[in-house]
Amino acid sequence: MSLAHPPIPDHLRPHIWAVSRYHYPAYPNLPVNMIAEFLFNALNIAGTVPFVWDFIECPVPGTLFFVWMSPQTFTSPPTDGYQYLDPENVLHLPVGDKV
Repeated sequence: MSLAHPPIPDHLRPHIWAVSRYHYPAYPNLPVNMIAEFLFNALNIAGTVPFVWDFIECPVPGTLFFVWMSPQTFTSPPTDGYQYLDPENVLHLPVGDKV
């Protein structure tokens, strides 16, 4: 059952993202420490800025989105205008006193 009102039709669910209305500036090259700061601040942003169901179509290079994904969608995220054929890789990098 969808939590969206009105409910999202089944045929559109594989293409719809829960996207935060928080807007990041575009960054053509993003250093790891800045990515880490975005992730550390995500909890505060998620509690204050709403998420909406929306499509993501071929974003401009450097575009950042803050999206919510349920554990069920980690293995098969919605479409985003690109088709990534390679599996995602996990990379652990130390950033200050965090990893």
